[in-house]
Amino acid sequence: MNKFTLLRAAILIIPRGVLEMREFNKHFWAEMAVRIHQLIKEVFPDFGKKLDKLLYYLTPKSYFFEMKRNSKIIPA
Repeated sequence: MNKFTLLRAAILIIPRGVLEMREFNKHFWAEMAVRIHQLIKEVFPDFGKKLDKLLYYLTPKSYFFEMKRNSKIIPA
């Protein structure tokens, strides 16, 4: 491997891997939030509307709308 190949790998391959990992983490935590949300709503049904509103205000909007698409969360 010459220096040019290593430089090309550093410029092209490594950032793509970092971006893919960030995208994976975003989807992973959105999915975890959906599962935790559903579990809490099942265990504490009276807390459901308050939990929806709390999630709406505490979650970054891009994650919240992804969660809404995945699980049909409707804010109170």
